[in-house]
Amino acid sequence: MKTFIFDYNGTILDDAGIAVEIENCMLEERNLPAGYTLEDYRSMFDTDMIQYYRQIGYTFETETFEDVAHQFNRLYQQKFPSCHLCEGVLPLLQQIHDRHDQAVILSSCQDTMLKKQCEELGISHYFREIMGIDNYLAGSKVDIARHWMIRSGVRPDECTYFGDTLADYNTARTIGVENIILVASGHQSYVRLKQVCPATIHSLKEFDLI
Repeated sequence: MKTFIFDYNGTILDDAGIAVEIENCMLEERNLPAGYTLEDYRSMFDTDMIQYYRQIGYTFETETFEDVAHQFNRLYQQKFPSCHLCEGVLPLLQQIHDRHDQAVILSSCQDTMLKKQCEELGISHYFREIMGIDNYLAGSKVDIARHWMIRSGVRPDECTYFGDTLADYNTARTIGVENIILVASGHQSYVRLKQVCPATIHSLKEFDLI
């Protein structure tokens, strides 16, 4: 049985657009340069969030990173109902299910929120496990993945990892997975992803399940 590991934001959930909307709104509110396009965002976004926020103009002199992140998360929850699944996700999940392989989600989202969103999207039943960050138990996706692989007995050479960021690529390599597919319809651009991952595609529609 093969195992398919999916990142969530930008790989399953098409939420890059609302991230740009929220960031522009927050920048305008602070009289900082705004008007970023989705292409701008994908060319700059970094999962080192403090570094990324500094890049787009935050100084954290009058507010903390935690303040900014809290506001972003609150606005994100308000806009989540307008999000859809990424192109090609549902047919791929159905194929995996029909072949009796297993799919899991590995996300840096807060665990309870992640499971709730998957229920609302109607996709929970496709996944053997849905794993998000629990700040009381684990500090990173790598920690969660390592614990899960030990507990489940899954070997890295049995896995394919789908992600949409350079951080996903690094996570996969760190846990020993070499079959990595990066999808450039999420939070980072095709050019950036292709530089490190030869198996970069524009959409999951391009992936052939062999």
